[in-house]
Amino acid sequence: MRRSALVGVLLALLVAAAPAAAAPGVLDPTFGSGGVFLGTTFATIYDDQQVVAVDAQGRALVAITQDPTEAGNGSGTRLWVARLTAAGTLDPTFDPGAPTPGLKAIDLSALIGPGDAVTAAAIRPGPGGSIVVLAGISGARIALIRLDGAGGYDASLDGTGRVVSTLAPAGYGPSPAALLVDDAGRPRAFQETASRSMTQSASELVLTPYFFDVLHLDGRDLLDAPATERAAALAALVPPEHVVPRLLAATAEEAAEFQAQVLADGHEGVVVKSTAGAWEAGRRGSGWVKVKPRHTLDLVVLAVEWGS
Repeated sequence: MRRSALVGVLLALLVAAAPAAAAPGVLDPTFGSGGVFLGTTFATIYDDQQVVAVDAQGRALVAITQDPTEAGNGSGTRLWVARLTAAGTLDPTFDPGAPTPGLKAIDLSALIGPGDAVTAAAIRPGPGGSIVVLAGISGARIALIRLDGAGGYDASLDGTGRVVSTLAPAGYGPSPAALLVDDAGRPRAFQETASRSMTQSASELVLTPYFFDVLHLDGRDLLDAPATERAAALAALVPPEHVVPRLLAATAEEAAEFQAQVLADGHEGVVVKSTAGAWEAGRRGSGWVKVKPRHTLDLVVLAVEWGS
């Protein structure tokens, strides 16, 4: 995806977000130049993927990522965050000390390798103008970045405003998993997800992060906290589209209906957890049971080939 794709995404979102200035589907003349923002800075970055959101003040937030094999920016940066004013210009109050005010280069050099691919997954506005960015890193890892309203790193997140985590429970932070999904949001074959997670190079197949638990928050371990408390903490941290769907069922019928919907959505089953259960790494037990349909087939073995 190049600059034209970024502009198209911005237009679609901004016109929908400003119905008072223009009718739906019509370019907003109060935004940028005739409803279009076209910044030459983005062209020099060779942006490949981007995600967009709009904050409460009508400012567009854009996360832009680049294939590390592409040359041109000369800085080694692979993730940028831009904030546009409601008038469609780079916001000079966002990271004002940057070479291009309004466009912040995210420094992940201490957390990832020089050849790692970065894929922007989500960007969301927070209180006081803060911004949260979620990105996928090659090798089945997740980056979480939190910026304050002025574009600085929010030290309340791990002291640096930046966290990179492997997709495995490690007793720290939100616990994520990654999945390949199609355009309709249905999971693709597990083999495709496994193959993509082992690939270091950039690809059109983008892993989507889904978080299912949180084990540590603001200096407090949640390993022994009940599942309901951890679920509430997770919901407050992560955008809902990146949280594994769940239901606090009051009856067996509600649970069965939820499982049926999950199966219809293309998943293999559900995990039933005790609401009071603590986190037990590597163990499920009676408080954590996987439930999925079992199919029995009557087959006749016709041939066997022994492996090496």
